[in-house]
Amino acid sequence: MKYTNKVLIIGTPHHNTLSMIRCFGERGVCPCLILYGCSNNSYVLRSKYIQNYSLAKNANDAIQLLIDSFNFEGEIKEAVESE
Repeated sequence: MKYTNKVLIIGTPHHNTLSMIRCFGERGVCPCLILYGCSNNSYVLRSKYIQNYSLAKNANDAIQLLIDSFNFEGEIKEAVESE
């Protein structure tokens, strides 16, 4: 499948994360994933829509990975973790 847009998903090894990946992937949006709180054998990583992913130990490490890995046009004012 050819993707025209991308979305970044930060999540845990949970069926809700997998559902988001599927929803975006089925609509032609390429999901990039930062998964935290698991090892690299999570069922979430087996989705056919995942083309690249990164693993983090916890939510704070996931946010730091995001800041370190991506080039932002503007300044990040606040990062909020939802539960």
